[in-house]
Amino acid sequence: MVEGDTMNTDIRVAIGWSRHPKIIKLRRKLGAEGVLALIGLWTFCGENRPSGIFSGMDEDDIAIAADYPGDTATFIETLSNLRLIERKEGCWVLHDWENHQPEAMRRYRYVQSGGYDENGNRIFPQDWQEIKALVYRRDGRLCQYCGSAEGPFHVDHVIPRIKGGPDTIDNLVVACAPCNARKGSKTVSEWLGVTP
Repeated sequence: MVEGDTMNTDIRVAIGWSRHPKIIKLRRKLGAEGVLALIGLWTFCGENRPSGIFSGMDEDDIAIAADYPGDTATFIETLSNLRLIERKEGCWVLHDWENHQPEAMRRYRYVQSGGYDENGNRIFPQDWQEIKALVYRRDGRLCQYCGSAEGPFHVDHVIPRIKGGPDTIDNLVVACAPCNARKGSKTVSEWLGVTP
């Protein structure tokens, strides 16, 4: 599977992004074309590099992906000086991409874990219904997080699939819908703020 196979259809941009000091400085240094190119780079990553990592791409490739019409070196240097991109482990990455694009990252990790098929449908093991039945028999209709007997209930991955958690009985528990929603894609220790 290539990195771009994430089915991302959007990226998230904060309402006040255009007033951020970095964007103002970018506009002053490279004009509106520089800002538009940065947006182009963000959308390129959303579609093709959801990790925000430009592995295998040189500066020219990045400028082309951003559709920047000016000098490549000036574009890359300006983005770097403003900490909009940075070098990590030998390649360029978008600064703080994971924090600004959590949904793209969540989907990227999920796809990398084999969680979706080519049509965007969630993949479960063939014996998923049997596994769920065993978990319900073991835990009853009782939330293993808060103890509630009020449904509806879900079968939750203690270690989420997007973090490598398996679809095995020892990694699954019954959870009430509110606990399952609040826990989301966090591990139990992350959700509860406990250091393991």
